[in-house]
Amino acid sequence: MDYKHFVIVDPDKISCYLTQNSIKSCYPFAETVIFSTIDEALSHLGNQKEPCCLLIENKVINLPTKTILSILHKFEAKKFRIIILSNAIQKKMLDLIPKFDFVRFCYKPLTKKLLQEMMEDN
Repeated sequence: MDYKHFVIVDPDKISCYLTQNSIKSCYPFAETVIFSTIDEALSHLGNQKEPCCLLIENKVINLPTKTILSILHKFEAKKFRIIILSNAIQKKMLDLIPKFDFVRFCYKPLTKKLLQEMMEDN
């Protein structure tokens, strides 16, 4: 799928910079928007109809499982790819990911090669 819209949700400016550079190297014409909270991103994505990739820092989505599930269900019917970025494995996330084929888990920092792997359709 050809993604033209990327949304990064991460309060760490350096991490956002690195992630944005990886996106630009793979998708030079894509629009990239950065938010520090999941609520800001969800508000922005409310009416998104085009394929979109949402990159969420694990700490930002450190919410109760029920809340995470409701967020993932919102995007299930849309043409979205969600990549959860983290420095460490969180069992709660690893248990959820296999239930949603559009969700990927990736260690930080996100490199061009990792992004390409995460965007492949399996």
